[in-house]
Amino acid sequence: MGTDNRYDIAIIGSGLGGLTTAALLAKEGKKVVVVEKNRVPGGCLQSFKRFGKEFDTGLHYIGSMNSGQFVYQLFKYLNLLNRTTFAPLNSDAFDTIHIDGKEYRYASGLNNFADTLIEYFPEETRAIRRYISDIETIADSLNIFKLRELPDDYKFENRWAGISVYEYIESLTDNDTLKKVLAGTNPLYAGTREYSSFYTHAIINYSNITGAHRHSDGGNRLVEALIASIKEGGGSVICSQQITGFEFTDDNRIESAITADGNTVVANEYISSIHPQLLVDIIGKGPLRKPYINRVKSLKNTISVFNIYAKLKKDRVKYHNTNHFCYTSDSVWVASDYDKTEWPGYFYLTTPLSEDTDNFADKVEVMTYMKYSEIEPFITNGVVTDTEGYQTFKEQKAARLINAIEERFPEIKDAIEEYNVSTPHTFCRYTGTVEGSAYGLIKDYNDPLKSFFHSRTRIPNLLLAGQSINSHGIIGTTITSVVTCAELIGTNQLIKKIRNA
Repeated sequence: MGTDNRYDIAIIGSGLGGLTTAALLAKEGKKVVVVEKNRVPGGCLQSFKRFGKEFDTGLHYIGSMNSGQFVYQLFKYLNLLNRTTFAPLNSDAFDTIHIDGKEYRYASGLNNFADTLIEYFPEETRAIRRYISDIETIADSLNIFKLRELPDDYKFENRWAGISVYEYIESLTDNDTLKKVLAGTNPLYAGTREYSSFYTHAIINYSNITGAHRHSDGGNRLVEALIASIKEGGGSVICSQQITGFEFTDDNRIESAITADGNTVVANEYISSIHPQLLVDIIGKGPLRKPYINRVKSLKNTISVFNIYAKLKKDRVKYHNTNHFCYTSDSVWVASDYDKTEWPGYFYLTTPLSEDTDNFADKVEVMTYMKYSEIEPFITNGVVTDTEGYQTFKEQKAARLINAIEERFPEIKDAIEEYNVSTPHTFCRYTGTVEGSAYGLIKDYNDPLKSFFHSRTRIPNLLLAGQSINSHGIIGTTITSVVTCAELIGTNQLIKKIRNA
């Protein structure tokens, strides 16, 4: 770094958005650098080792991973598929929804998905077929997601972003159980009745229904594969360098980015993949207009999470090639109805791939919601100051969650050999999100233009990427990366290359 080493593009943040954007631009011959504040890159892609086992922070499964689909073609173009592997989830039940003591399977493939739900709800055939038709219509309206080249006069209008997913599902059927089943994977975007759009729901569910795969090697392998792709194109990734400010030219262009250590990063273009609220704090008073700053600051963040990562005793728990969404409360809209006195109202459970996946699992990962406010009594200025209280809190919450797990999976509690816990504070530290927000800024159907951002900003050489910009999760983040890169290298040129990889 420094003024003697100018880059074409400097990317701030090394989560999926930052690394994918960097890999695409490096593939196009741009001299790129990724600057990460933590000592380990990856953000929510990170995996870590405990008790001799590797656990994932946020990469549990990926949709659109069948040949020819968006994420598969993107990863193929970036040469990731030669460096890391993915395995399909159970085609008869890639997800399993647990409601009111019963199980409902999400089957792979649009027709298979519909036929399986119709077996549970034969009187609701029309509603289920309509649901499949509508999410397919939304997916087909996204030209980049479908890797279609755009006409010169193309203008993207997403009317679906202004439709409430809750109201849509309510209008679909009078069957309360079917409503819960169709909304059962809403934790994949921290869904709420008040804010979540049908667009967000549809693109994530469509992506998973048509191509859900599990990563075979742990999130760090994908991080390593992305970094290898960046380096293959002549780029670099620098960690332990936090961007704390910018220097601007008279015409409001970024001249350099300044790190906490006093180093400078000089580039022609800058792309921020960090949380937008953190970005405007770094920029401070300057070229951004006050209404824009106020808009960013006023947006609400999605809820945070509490996780258990457990090593299992040998040959005790069968491997499940499905993801379990388990509800212990009457509502599946747990982020809306969050009640710490009845916590947890929901948990997500998965048994990651292991050495003996045909028979037994050697580890389990469990996630549930938790508001950051629950840990605030133990935190001062982002640092745990009441360590004893914080530890007691974690132990008590872990015990409650394990008891909830035991009610649905009685074999797991006694099979746990050791476990580790993460809280919203942990998530905040390792992913750089505001208050440990699981999916960044809420995408509000009530005012979609307020919470959706263009990749270009009013600062001429500053662009945006990451899941807070367009949509949540892996699918939203990768689409945004392509959109952002297209601003610099041309949309149709990029789409054609990815499609033909």
